[in-house]
Amino acid sequence: MPRIMNCGGSWVEVDLNRLRGNATAIRAALRGADLIAVVKADAYGHGLAAAAAALASAGVRRFAVAYVAEAAAVRAAAPDAELVLVLGAALAADVPLMLRDRIVPVVVSSAHAQALSAAAGAAGGRLSMH
Repeated sequence: MPRIMNCGGSWVEVDLNRLRGNATAIRAALRGADLIAVVKADAYGHGLAAAAAALASAGVRRFAVAYVAEAAAVRAAAPDAELVLVLGAALAADVPLMLRDRIVPVVVSSAHAQALSAAAGAAGGRLSMH
């Protein structure tokens, strides 16, 4: 069923069945390689939660977003996702949420990795990083 969003004077209609079909076709074409669905910026304005849930129902198990808050929303919509990757800034203050929701940040330097690792240790956990 299409999802309709009102954006001022314009609108967009998202057919989640077609999104699922597209994901299925792309996955088949990859011949065993993994697909990472990039759903940052509210799935490019198409609705992050609905898009992530639809993609997960089509077998997509890896997602990427820009921010930790988006990653938490993906985890809520696709709780069985194998990977939820944060491409943008991830701060030490975000570590408890990243540990709780199994969110993987991209690190940009050894100092960044050390800061996240120290925060994870202080929180009693171990954080996967990319």
